[in-house]
Amino acid sequence: MATTTNTSHHGWALLLLWGIAWVILGFFLLFQPGMTAIVLVQIMAVFWVVGGVVDLMNGLTHREQPGRGWRVVGGILGIVAGVIIMIHPIAGTLVTIAFGFYLLAFAALVTGIINLVGGFQKTLSWGVSLLGLAQIILGIFLVTHPVVGMLAYVPTLGVLAIVAGIVIIISSFRVRRMMETAPAV
Repeated sequence: MATTTNTSHHGWALLLLWGIAWVILGFFLLFQPGMTAIVLVQIMAVFWVVGGVVDLMNGLTHREQPGRGWRVVGGILGIVAGVIIMIHPIAGTLVTIAFGFYLLAFAALVTGIINLVGGFQKTLSWGVSLLGLAQIILGIFLVTHPVVGMLAYVPTLGVLAIVAGIVIIISSFRVRRMMETAPAV
């Protein structure tokens, strides 16, 4: 006699595993930031190459598709970028981290200006303006002190990954509790 189980009750366990994976990634980013960043960027490079090949083939074989020229160009760029990063893993990782860092710094400046200006309007509060001011100060600091910011970038991602993992783990147990108390269908 075959035993059947309700697979929908295993969702909390998958969520738990996902949270544990995030915590492990976070600890790797904290305690082995260089090697972990290189491995993650190499995985990203493989995805770029595979995605580039898919886009290139799709663009070349579907002539009726609108915008296929852009798909071909994007595919070629993905392949070239992925191969360059795989050939030069350390340089590729440094460029990727620098790009993410500067993107974060300029995003802090832009959102800070938006919040600073928006906070003075009737619909928002002075707290939003203070947040905007803090974001502008952070953005200026990051742009003017890139080495300090980049050295802290990967470990900061590690802390965020650990926090996210803990939140996911707690959520998994909440889901389990809700499933246990929910009436059977």
